[in-house]
Amino acid sequence: MDLKQILKDDLKTLEKEKTGLYNRIRSILDDSTFVKRIRDQYPQLPVAPNLRYVDPSWEQVVREPVYFKSTDGHFNNWDFNIRRANLHVLPVIERGKGLIVVDSTRRGKRLPDALTKTVPIWCSVINRALVQKYTIPTFDTALSTPSYAVSPSEHSQIEGRLDAWTNRLLNSTFDIPRLSKPLRPIWITPSVSMLPPLSGELEFFPIICLSASEHVPEGIERRHGYCYVQGSGDDHESWSRGLTPPEFWRNVDQIQRADDEDMPMVVDAIVSEARTAHAFTSWIPIAKVQSRIMLASTPAPKPSDSDIPTIYVADSVPDDPLSTSMLVLQILHGKAGQRQFMEALPRAIRFTARHLNDSSRDSVRIVGESELDAALGIAMVVLAALFDGDGRYTGQSEKHEHTKKSIRTRLEWIQQNFPGANPSRTTMNRINEYFMSPPAMRHWAK
Repeated sequence: MDLKQILKDDLKTLEKEKTGLYNRIRSILDDSTFVKRIRDQYPQLPVAPNLRYVDPSWEQVVREPVYFKSTDGHFNNWDFNIRRANLHVLPVIERGKGLIVVDSTRRGKRLPDALTKTVPIWCSVINRALVQKYTIPTFDTALSTPSYAVSPSEHSQIEGRLDAWTNRLLNSTFDIPRLSKPLRPIWITPSVSMLPPLSGELEFFPIICLSASEHVPEGIERRHGYCYVQGSGDDHESWSRGLTPPEFWRNVDQIQRADDEDMPMVVDAIVSEARTAHAFTSWIPIAKVQSRIMLASTPAPKPSDSDIPTIYVADSVPDDPLSTSMLVLQILHGKAGQRQFMEALPRAIRFTARHLNDSSRDSVRIVGESELDAALGIAMVVLAALFDGDGRYTGQSEKHEHTKKSIRTRLEWIQQNFPGANPSRTTMNRINEYFMSPPAMRHWAK
């Protein structure tokens, strides 16, 4: 066998080890042990988790999603995204006197861009917004980034955009909770030899940016009995076999006892049992419209209480007759689903108006079978079509003219009660197209 073939086979073996279920899970458990050590060092601080590294049964875990996206910190793509304002976590920070944000990164970096730039941008923008909104002259509003990860040039370019992002936040419909101290990011990785002392009365609320994964060459390192994979929680589609973070932690003792050979069988059994178990759906009322529209907190099977008007976004439409209180909309993934989404919008608006015009009906629920993106988009469209800018129900969609800002305002209404709501860019584009195209061009509405 020639050298070229040997190298090719070695690379295949390396890639297989990177995506191996047993290696990934053992690596996640290692990373979680480190995260727990840091949490124990600062027990008073609440934890905003990367769900695969943080056991939800731990005390002080933030239950609502906190979302800092790495792409908002990528070079020349820096942003304070209003859809990820994370304002709901400010009262948590005030009560807990700080926050630990857990994330990880794959090979090549010690810290992900989410922790080196996205979180620092967020801290500085929040501080600046609070200074302007509540006239607090003593707040430190400077941008703070780690010098070993962000160059002076990049730091300066980000700094020049902070005021514009602050104005964007202040001009939104979001309520910005007041803080008694400014936010300041602090970075911790497994390579840190000494942890920062955070006891006593500080002049700021520390936002600990905690990178869970060890930085290892080529992103993989052979250890006793397994291969450690840096950033194992990422790319779960390639290795997890459908194992979600809640099911992982619910069955962690059983998973830890499995060896390399048995791990796939153990995980498949857990996933199968979870799928057949009874699914409980919690409903989130949108307060801005007096709870007349409600969203499911997670994807769910078709609700059994069919007397409550419900729009159900499904992968397929059942053959059996449906209740008049249930509108089932088939919206697939991909390009076919985009057209289905557009064609579904007029039906969703008519269904919602018919039931909300009925004095015996208080609300309409919206839920998705396998994912929430399309259901979230339909909720935004219904809010824009049937409610005015103050959240009052009008039931007359033709009287509402919209801009991108007014449509984005409907998302802000949802995020006030459902901070994890984050529709895809494709869905946002389709909603803008629906409301801002001339009526004659809306061929999907026929």
